Amino acid sequence: MALLSRLAQTPAGSRELLAANCISYIAQCRFIDLRPDHHDKHTSGLHGNVFDPSGTGFVPSVGDRYRQLLLPLLKLLLTMLTCPGAQRSEVKSQVTSLIGAHSDTFTSILKSHRGPVSVATLEELSLVTGVIGHSGVGQDWSTQDSTALGSGMVHIQRLMLALISHYCNSQMWSGLVAEALRGEAEGTDVNPDPLVTLETKLKVLQICANIVDYCRVAMTMGGKEFSSPYCRIIFSPELMTSLSTNQSRDGPRAFHTSSSSSPLTPSQSQSLGHLIKQLREVSDGYQVTLESSRQIQRKISQPSSLSQDEVLQLVSLAASSLPLSHQQSLARRKLKKMLSLTKKEMDLHAYITENLLYVLWRHLQFYLMHCKPVGWGQRHGKPAKVTAMETTFDLSSLSEGVSPGDLESLKMSIGRCLPSSLFQQLLDVEEGQEAGRRGQVSFIQALVHRIRKLVKLRAAPPTATPALVT
Repeated sequence: MALLSRLAQTPAGSRELLAANCISYIAQCRFIDLRPDHHDKHTSGLHGNVFDPSGTGFVPSVGDRYRQLLLPLLKLLLTMLTCPGAQRSEVKSQVTSLIGAHSDTFTSILKSHRGPVSVATLEELSLVTGVIGHSGVGQDWSTQDSTALGSGMVHIQRLMLALISHYCNSQMWSGLVAEALRGEAEGTDVNPDPLVTLETKLKVLQICANIVDYCRVAMTMGGKEFSSPYCRIIFSPELMTSLSTNQSRDGPRAFHTSSSSSPLTPSQSQSLGHLIKQLREVSDGYQVTLESSRQIQRKISQPSSLSQDEVLQLVSLAASSLPLSHQQSLARRKLKKMLSLTKKEMDLHAYITENLLYVLWRHLQFYLMHCKPVGWGQRHGKPAKVTAMETTFDLSSLSEGVSPGDLESLKMSIGRCLPSSLFQQLLDVEEGQEAGRRGQVSFIQALVHRIRKLVKLRAAPPTATPALVT
């Protein structure tokens, strides 16, 4: 699989693998459907298993052995899906057929967030969401396929959207990373390696990036029965989640809701308020990561300034007996690896920011310019038309349509939810990513300009009530 993945990295190699029916042969592998139950402690790899009663990990658990087969397969599929070339549509078609043939396995993996979290399950979910997102499974909602294959795709679509509340929520990222690392270090007193911590965090961020990218692509795939000819409406116009975040920062105001640290309900995670809240927190996270990157760079440039404790934290316990110069060399090598991972973390933060901002812009464009609320047709002598998409995600609040009150509330609140300080945070993210290219209009800058224009033209004028300070 490693050899095939290396071949698939080039357009020529990907074409040859496609011509050799590589994906079709992979789809015939029966082991894909033999995924062990991850809730079973005998297969989880956390407490030993029937083949290794001592729990020492000398013999891999059933779950670990299954992933040793599945993960390289998923990496090969993802490599072929992301390789540029004219054959991408055929690759997508064949991968979609593979997912449909083994939909129970993919469904089980997408549900794995309901059970214990480990580094292995995070990597598995990261690859599966990436393969599903790039293959377009369930993204074309214009076709109503009643077959068993179509039903499986719709179920996968629902599960992908259900992950929004769990992984597109930066307040839960640190908890997911900590839980995964506790599972890895169970039974030992050793602190987590900084590299392992960064790699685990990257897996969580990659899952979030895959889900947001899935929403972006699915949103832009239109159909004649959709609410808008321009985009698919996935998120409701409710903004209270964002307003509650502003209040938690600036003190209680007229709009009182639960604390921003409380878990998001499904309806909140499917609202524009959650998107805005995530934009703010992801841009904050980018700045924290940027500062961490600068600190690592300073340590690399001045290795002699590292204290003995800092060196011991970076090198392994076995290397503590080496001379100090050797320890500093090992510490510098690890710092370089940490710097590389930190840059990848910054790239993922920026990628999530761009996609969230794009999804927000398309939804605001629809709600503020094209949406005709429920009852609009009767008032204008035309048949009634529900303009919010009845999504396959089972949320009644989204399937009932948009009311005039929803749009009015959106226009009244949007100015307070999108203050100038938030736009500046987003532009700072772009500035950090595009430091080497000046004089060009960036993607984030263009989207910020369009959203500002929408808010200025369509937002309701301020009332006598005091505005929220952000």
